[in-house]
Amino acid sequence: FTDSLPAGLVVAPTPGAATSCTGGAVFAAASATSIRLSGATIPAAGWCTVSVNVLSKISGTYTNTIAGANVTASDGVSNDDPTSAQIIVSTPPTVGKQFSPAVIPPGGTSTLSIVFGNSNASTINLTAAFTDTLPIAPGPIVVAALPAITSTCGGGLGAVTAVAGSGSVSLASGSSIPVGGCSITVSVSGTISGVHTNNIPAGALFTDVGSNQQAANATLTI
Repeated sequence: FTDSLPAGLVVAPTPGAATSCTGGAVFAAASATSIRLSGATIPAAGWCTVSVNVLSKISGTYTNTIAGANVTASDGVSNDDPTSAQIIVSTPPTVGKQFSPAVIPPGGTSTLSIVFGNSNASTINLTAAFTDTLPIAPGPIVVAALPAITSTCGGGLGAVTAVAGSGSVSLASGSSIPVGGCSITVSVSGTISGVHTNNIPAGALFTDVGSNQQAANATLTI
């Protein structure tokens, strides 16, 4: 029989094709859009399996259906009913950041914006607290005396921790990132002149669909 994959889903570069069906041969070339099994024997009153690695570069829900009468035995017997299975492909979140203004006088304030991207079709959730550690060189950047916190992420302002005078900003575990993304903003300040680079490393944001694959950097000059 041949199983045609749904549009957007293909056999992975390493197909890992296998079957527990006696005498069966699985044909599943890398990047193919279908999988074929031939010459297999299904045991009496039993069952056997076929497995192949598949992938997609486009997030979404994919439904793979094998139609009725698509699996046929040598004696002409075939499956009466169709069968379907779903796979959900999710895109990891992204993180971006900026200071506005990017240049301030000693003791001045700037608004730090942290943007969480979500290109999936549904809300995603943090599985661990996210923390952005502010720069300490050439001098410390800290949360301003008036933090002026804002948030468009699920969980609201109560999910954001940014204590005046502290060197970090956090978003609580369990907070959600809606479709299209969200952001938090906090006022920060510093007194030591120079270029202060704030880095959020790759893998710093943990969600139920994975972590950010790219680092985010922004500079604040005093």
